[in-house]
Amino acid sequence: MTLQAIRNAWNDFFFTKQPVTGIAVFRICFGLVLILNALFLLAGFSDWFGSHAIVQYSTALTFTGTGRINLFSILGASDSSAYLIYGTHLIAIVGLTLGLWTRSSAVVAFITLVSLHHRDPLILNSGDTAMRVILFLLMFSRAGDAFSLDRWR
Repeated sequence: MTLQAIRNAWNDFFFTKQPVTGIAVFRICFGLVLILNALFLLAGFSDWFGSHAIVQYSTALTFTGTGRINLFSILGASDSSAYLIYGTHLIAIVGLTLGLWTRSSAVVAFITLVSLHHRDPLILNSGDTAMRVILFLLMFSRAGDAFSLDRWR
């Protein structure tokens, strides 16, 4: 096998256009999972994320550190900022599910989800980590190119 053949195989594998319907269907299904997760969080929201939460913000910082993405460090750890971040997260994941400004919705959903997760890291499990990783990867995908409102704009 020559160096040119290896280069061509590399380029064919990584840069050949692929259909986006699979990632679009995944985006919709994953968006529904994110919506369900957000609705489950709402049940005890002030207990987990409010200013008088079970885990205080200062305690959460000892687990996560200060050099992380965390909107609470900008807005403060009040009830109103927690609900603002949650509302923004809900709007972003609905936009992601519908494919409305898909890439921007994925970025906002990622930042708000990471902020909520860093606010109380003790309630997380591996599924929450998987959600963060998948949202991060969706930011770079062409998930809005099919089955989305972006496609019709």
